Amino acid sequence: MGIGNNDMNLTNNLQQFIFHLDYNFFSCTSFDSKTNYFEKIELYDIDIKKTQLNNAVASILDKKINLNKKGNNALGIINTSTHTFIPESLFDKEKTGKYLQFNQKDNQRNDICYNKQKFTDCYSIFSINSDLHKILKKYFHKLHLKSLSSVFVDYALNLNKDTSETIFTNINKSKFQISLIKNQKFIFFNEFQFQNQDEFLYFFLNCFSILNLDTCKTQVNIMSDLEKNNKIFTLLEKYIKHLVFLNRPNNFLYSNDIMKFSEHQHHTLFSQIVCE
Repeated sequence: MGIGNNDMNLTNNLQQFIFHLDYNFFSCTSFDSKTNYFEKIELYDIDIKKTQLNNAVASILDKKINLNKKGNNALGIINTSTHTFIPESLFDKEKTGKYLQFNQKDNQRNDICYNKQKFTDCYSIFSINSDLHKILKKYFHKLHLKSLSSVFVDYALNLNKDTSETIFTNINKSKFQISLIKNQKFIFFNEFQFQNQDEFLYFFLNCFSILNLDTCKTQVNIMSDLEKNNKIFTLLEKYIKHLVFLNRPNNFLYSNDIMKFSEHQHHTLFSQIVCE
């Protein structure tokens, strides 16, 4: 349901600032835990050809957070290309950097972060530019930062309530994440960048082939910031029989501004409360 939009002080003890940072946009909202209420969502484009990402983020947070009354806490996710999952039985916090070396050479300018997954027995490990990390921590007394992949997988596990094989995907204009949940267990995750619709379709359907999934039987649950009439979804409908656009979580209240968005949009913000 929607209730009227009231701007609240972001430094309120009951309120969490929530953000999603990609390399070309920053989205944010705030959540009041007492009223279970999400305020309006704000979207900022970032053009890294014109300005450094760090400067762009600092400029956005200058507008949102009063440093004289530092924000009490924040939840945030960053879409980073360097991330992995490690089963809890194999995880050693002293070796977090080495886990990522399988994906990318060690970078001394990166901080290595990790968090325990909420709905499965494994850890998520990711890297973030050290300077960017310092900027984020500068604005908040307590910052709980995760990778997009971590929250996406946890959210998919939380949403999957049956024993069937189900695909969850988060699709944006040049990148998508995809995960397979089977018998309420985390089976598969991957992320792909694409330059055009044909490339997207190749990567997406190749996942079905590798996982031996039937495109006529397997349900695909979609979350995205793209509109439903985007050509990517029109293309998918030709090959995938059961496409479902996910609804917003029904256990929260939302501002009227949020209610104007399509139900499948901005789950990267709502999911952070679910997976906290």
